[in-house]
Amino acid sequence: MILIGERLSAAVDAYHIGSQSYRKTAQNLWLAFVFNGLGVPLYATGLPHPVWAMIAMAASVTTVLLNSFGGRLLPKPGRSPEALAAEEHETALPGAGLVRLPVWRQREVPATE
Repeated sequence: MILIGERLSAAVDAYHIGSQSYRKTAQNLWLAFVFNGLGVPLYATGLPHPVWAMIAMAASVTTVLLNSFGGRLLPKPGRSPEALAAEEHETALPGAGLVRLPVWRQREVPATE
């Protein structure tokens, strides 16, 4: 692990972020195996209509993506996108307290003529 900056607590933050990522990956694998473990043998028999197989695979992918995003797709009600972009995101990690994660802002590149 390479630490950039003078904060040694970044190693603890990285550990907690890594463990959360691992836990989310395990959840996504479990969801995919449940969908595919039940769906593929069922639809391989050819009993259900192929459209239902397509809907089931779309539901599998959607479930995994929604689990990955963890509710971060929609802004909280009553907050403008400008206000969300202007503030730092604070995340509570187990055992680490409150961690501030910076928001990356996109800079405008001047047009060349």
